[in-house]
Amino acid sequence: MGKVQLAEGMLSESYTFFSEAFSILQQVTGPMHREVANCCRYLAMVLYHAGDMAGAIMQQHKELIINERCLGLDHPDTAH
Repeated sequence: MGKVQLAEGMLSESYTFFSEAFSILQQVTGPMHREVANCCRYLAMVLYHAGDMAGAIMQQHKELIINERCLGLDHPDTAH
């Protein structure tokens, strides 16, 4: 749903959806889980399209930290 809202330019709704998903996933899976990282990635996209570069970078950084811990430094999603 959040992806569709993002594609349609409904940034506020998309942000709300991904924020709620992020909170729920953290409670269910814990903070260091791949799906939590995916929510960070989508939140970064929403913030980027909304013009909040600092917020987007912060979310991307969270995603990177989670993926590094979950997947390792040599995984394609975390290799620098």
